[in-house]
Amino acid sequence: MTSLIILALLASGPSRADKTEIQARDWFNNPVFRIHDDRRVLLFFFECADPKAGRTAARLNKLVRRGDLVVIGLTADDADDAKRFIARHKVKFTVGARSRSAKQFGCERLPTLRLLTRGDDEPIREIDDARIAVLYESDTIYGPYGNEDISGLTTADELRDFVQSAAEGNNRAAATWKLRRVSAPAEFQSFAAERLAEETDPWVRGVLRYLLSNPSATEPDQPRSPSATYAVDYGGNPDDPKWSAVRSLRIGEASDSAQLRDLYAKHSSDTPTDVLVRRQVVERMGSIADRALAREQLLYAVRSDADPSIRMIAAMRLGELCQPGDVETADLLDEIGGAEREPLRVRPMVEYVAEYLRTGIEDTRHMTARP
Repeated sequence: MTSLIILALLASGPSRADKTEIQARDWFNNPVFRIHDDRRVLLFFFECADPKAGRTAARLNKLVRRGDLVVIGLTADDADDAKRFIARHKVKFTVGARSRSAKQFGCERLPTLRLLTRGDDEPIREIDDARIAVLYESDTIYGPYGNEDISGLTTADELRDFVQSAAEGNNRAAATWKLRRVSAPAEFQSFAAERLAEETDPWVRGVLRYLLSNPSATEPDQPRSPSATYAVDYGGNPDDPKWSAVRSLRIGEASDSAQLRDLYAKHSSDTPTDVLVRRQVVERMGSIADRALAREQLLYAVRSDADPSIRMIAAMRLGELCQPGDVETADLLDEIGGAEREPLRVRPMVEYVAEYLRTGIEDTRHMTARP
């Protein structure tokens, strides 16, 4: 059996040093070594098949360049599983496989992080994954507890750190576009493919997918949809004679679900009147009493309508109409999202609503990665 021994002062006084053994049968990325200086040690206990472990590993990779910190991953899985994990997530830190150390350190759940510091009053501390950023070489913390402004980020390294941070999704999506503009195409494509496998925010995933499919793009080529154009025109001048047919239907006051369904079916063309009627029907469907029929109609619209904004609004209304725990609707939306052809607005909304209905989670930082 091969072991890695770390000597840590587990008492605050200098006279007592207890030996803590970090054990594994197989080691990767670094030879077995002893830490004999004052570096801190960050232990990462994980299971290779856990998607969260992969996301954490990507963040820990940034810490490898620090001279005052050693990162060591430990898993009870076998060597082959560890090799695949290292290759899949491009792990740069030392990893030990077939390890019993998680039990020895009292880890009750995985993944878990433990920070070991010599001479500290609390020499072994559990670290929240969301707070790994405090160990970054930079003192900047992005996300709910730090800076969200990307205007001062100009280098690829800065922007990559931001995209991979806990910052708000829309800001990270904007940073992804900016990163594309300052990166060589091949370099960005490699980053985007790796990041897509771990990204939990649907809108950031949308940008990554779009740029992977359009390698030369540096700005979104997404003109306003027809229904959005007509809605703006109608909102600015509803008395315009060209909208008389729309006005006469008084869709915003409708409460009969069958009537709304029939209106949607009768206005199936791509004329401005028909497109705007369908948009107003879908907007109204979330407010009617017959929830079963409204759900049926909204699912039809999000699957089949030719206008991307109408599909997006239909998904939004399903999120308002249905309740968390509605796995059947979530499954249908997952199926629809997989076939959705608009990557920047519609597919992200469909994926967001599906996740919300399945789990009740609204914060995209805690959603599931969907490559």
